[in-house]
Amino acid sequence: FAVAQEKLDEDPSLTIKISMSFIEIYNEKVRDLLEKRRKGQAELNPLELRESPDKKVFVDGLSVHTVINYDRIQKLIDAGNAQRQTSETKMNEKSSRSHSIVQFYLNQTHDPPQPDKRDIECV
Repeated sequence: FAVAQEKLDEDPSLTIKISMSFIEIYNEKVRDLLEKRRKGQAELNPLELRESPDKKVFVDGLSVHTVINYDRIQKLIDAGNAQRQTSETKMNEKSSRSHSIVQFYLNQTHDPPQPDKRDIECV
């Protein structure tokens, strides 16, 4: 965030957006760990993997959350971890039964567009 702020201070035409998502893969199902459950909803809704026309794989329906500092990231990770599938094993009283993936997105644009500076979007 400090580097992003330095870049913003140097270039008034620059906009930087940082966001994140958090998924779980459990029993061959993909779930959005940052999904808000509705009242009475027992489980997170399963999501589908899709491929875009330009051959990029994405999770259809995945929520993406803007982050502006490390505190926000930690709160989202804590909220997502609270929704992970866990159960007892012979070794541990509480053990995660899934894999999780945190993904960060960076979008950098210039307004107005400048021929000597590139807009960037990356995951």
